[in-house]
Amino acid sequence: MAAFEDVLFSIAEQRRYPHDAARLGARVHALSEAYNTVGTGSAKDHGAARLLFWLPRDIPKTTMAVRELVAAGLLRIPQGRPLRVLDQGAGLGASTWGLLRALEAAGEEGVVSVALVDDDQEALELARDVVRKASFDAVSLRVEPPRARERYDVILLGQVLSELHRDLPPDARLSKHETFLRGLLQTSLAADGSLVIVEPALRERSRHLHALRDRLAPHVFAPCLHENPCPMLLRENDWCHEDHPIDLPAALVPIAKAAGLRWQGLTYAYLILRNDGRTLRQYVHADAVRMVSEIRRTKGKSEALLCGPRSQGRDAVMRLDREASPANAGWDKLHRGDLVAFTPPDAKRLGKDANVAKLCVEPAEESP
Repeated sequence: MAAFEDVLFSIAEQRRYPHDAARLGARVHALSEAYNTVGTGSAKDHGAARLLFWLPRDIPKTTMAVRELVAAGLLRIPQGRPLRVLDQGAGLGASTWGLLRALEAAGEEGVVSVALVDDDQEALELARDVVRKASFDAVSLRVEPPRARERYDVILLGQVLSELHRDLPPDARLSKHETFLRGLLQTSLAADGSLVIVEPALRERSRHLHALRDRLAPHVFAPCLHENPCPMLLRENDWCHEDHPIDLPAALVPIAKAAGLRWQGLTYAYLILRNDGRTLRQYVHADAVRMVSEIRRTKGKSEALLCGPRSQGRDAVMRLDREASPANAGWDKLHRGDLVAFTPPDAKRLGKDANVAKLCVEPAEESP
């Protein structure tokens, strides 16, 4: 990633963008406020902040969001042709670069053909500048114009829904976004393609994504392991999001500090939709559940929240400290987002004989 950051700083120098921590930190802070209150920030006003901070910060979100698609064998570069990608609301192309990182990490080789679409022409200019000057070793990126009636293998929506129809009441906005996503599924996504949505891990925006997930449940591949109504919507203060121990690159830490933002951990919410009915639960153990909280440790016990088919939604499991054993030692290594199976599978309390297994996603035999 260091070489990629060097590319970004060279572009900033050519454009005479400020890149010292103090001045850039002030611009990053201003853009953060614009995103959180208004929901948008144009490249014209915030080019330096978007290029030098938000672009490298957002890239890993898509990399992590598609990890289970890659592990299931459902996201790869086809033999004999490029992987066709539509990056809708692309901005500077963070979602595309995140996708490329995931493909290369999985050992894929070949060409990714991407259509970068955004109303912000200056942002697209910056995105194309980055593509011209940066590259990966095994995966090459080719930017092409969007084509009418094209069916894409992957459609990326990186923090797009947050910026759409902000002036509408919640229910009207939800219906508008449902129609938008159904349109992409029906007219732009290949039969075996994936629509990848990444949103900020803020409560309001994550819950909006949960509500969309309920309306589009038959299309959901991940993160959910069931089609029941999202249990996080039952209580106003609940929401589900990812939180990975991935810190900002060292060069960005002083900028984050100057902006008053966190530099430790990577948070986001995501939803992956497909047309072919494939779901994540087809690629994991039948008793799999997902950790949707970190383990909370209190006097004499530890507990965590789970989500999965065993409880038709959110569930809780606990272990008393006095019942810790070699059999259930895997409990201590679990984190939010992990897939896990317990023996017995319906255990609410982990006794000394209970087994805890962290699970991996495995390609099914019929996987393409």
